[in-house]
Amino acid sequence: VKSAPIGGLFSPKGIANYSNWLEGKEQPARTNLIYHLYNSFTQSNCTQANPTMPYLCGPANVPFLYPYIKTPLFVIENQYDSYQVFTEFGCPTKTPDTDHYVEYFGKTMRTTME
Repeated sequence: VKSAPIGGLFSPKGIANYSNWLEGKEQPARTNLIYHLYNSFTQSNCTQANPTMPYLCGPANVPFLYPYIKTPLFVIENQYDSYQVFTEFGCPTKTPDTDHYVEYFGKTMRTTME
């Protein structure tokens, strides 16, 4: 069995939004609410490795779940997605830090895929 998910990963694992990145803060997990709201299915080998944070192992957090998937995957994902960078993560388009944040975003995406 092989897989090629159409939705990709969407966002890199552990990426901080622009304002948190400027302050050197990590991005808080947003998936805990989704996990409890939808009573999400979780990957058992992931929850065994992360028993205090099962919400990280559900479908809303694919970048974290990715290493626990045993099926060979061909993931199609942009390293630099303008919608994610500028809309989802709030990076302004014309500041001295814009290029640095975009570079951070791409590096984090590549690290997630390793």
